[in-house]
Amino acid sequence: MHPAWRILLAVALVAVTVMASISMVYHRTVTLVVDGEKKQVGTYSQTVGEALESLGYKAAIGDRVEPSLETQLGANTTITYQQKRPFTVEIHSGYGKRAKVERVSIITTAYTVEEALKEVKAVRPSYGINVAPDKRIPTNGLSIEAIVPRTIWLTDFGKKPVRIRVGAFTVRDALAKLGTPLRSTDDVTPDPDADLLPNMKIKVVRHGDMMKDRVITLKPFEKILKDPSQLAGIRTIVKRGKPGQAVLTERLVFDKKGRIVKRILIKRVVTVKPGRSTVKVGSQPVDAVWDRLAQCEAGGNWAINTGNGFFGGLQFTQGTWEAHGGRAYAPRADLATREEQITVAKRVQASQGWGAWPACTSSMGLR
Repeated sequence: MHPAWRILLAVALVAVTVMASISMVYHRTVTLVVDGEKKQVGTYSQTVGEALESLGYKAAIGDRVEPSLETQLGANTTITYQQKRPFTVEIHSGYGKRAKVERVSIITTAYTVEEALKEVKAVRPSYGINVAPDKRIPTNGLSIEAIVPRTIWLTDFGKKPVRIRVGAFTVRDALAKLGTPLRSTDDVTPDPDADLLPNMKIKVVRHGDMMKDRVITLKPFEKILKDPSQLAGIRTIVKRGKPGQAVLTERLVFDKKGRIVKRILIKRVVTVKPGRSTVKVGSQPVDAVWDRLAQCEAGGNWAINTGNGFFGGLQFTQGTWEAHGGRAYAPRADLATREEQITVAKRVQASQGWGAWPACTSSMGLR
């Protein structure tokens, strides 16, 4: 090969190598997230701003760009871009002559109604809106309507009417807002698409099975400690654990009148684990309490009669002794045996509780 050709070939090889090296150095793959939609793109840009511009996005003041426009691109950089857009809410309150509409407009980078409403302090979560929460807001803006909650009387699931406040524009919307949407098999009065009015009476009759979630409270677990100083069955909470929570998914079965006649558990999901309580439980035999009570009431003397109108170890009045069958054993309590007095005392305790011996049972921790 002629020497000149060799030189040209060498130069060409060097140029190709340099260009390939430049390509390897400067070409990057980035993840671009625009209004929640993610895609991977290739770019030779050095910064976030350059990459956006090369892809047809010109960021303006007020747009959300993460990381910042000046940030150097690295390997697998993720760029989030949300363009600012106008968002307006007309808030309806009152009714009839007291009806009022408040208009609130903001500039937001949120791309769904649900996210944008978080920036509108005048609209609370309990308010109803006339569009789906996940409706997207175009870059040229969106206007929606909201309504403050109204009081209604709802009869549903065969139960008595209940007074509820709900934010919704129509009867159908109200039922959906309450988590019990109307189905094609259900009957409702008034018409489901009727405007929701203050103090409106709504009656729903459900037909066919229905899947519904129900939140229940879970009792804390218990760590039991035996306490020989207390009577059997006496419980003392030493440390109270926090209750938990679970969501039950049930199939509801209705009768012809729309009343729930059966609940079939489909799924149970614990959303908050319950805590643990520490509980002392008395282990002292129950009969031992009467000896302790007699010791407190009469110094342990089952035959005591001091002439003060109270008799025996448990200090019965004559009226109490007779009213609870004591005369079947003896004319007065002090003339009866310990066992007979305890038998009558158990009847008194069953009808009056430990309050029949207020001072002593309080000191013994029975009340």
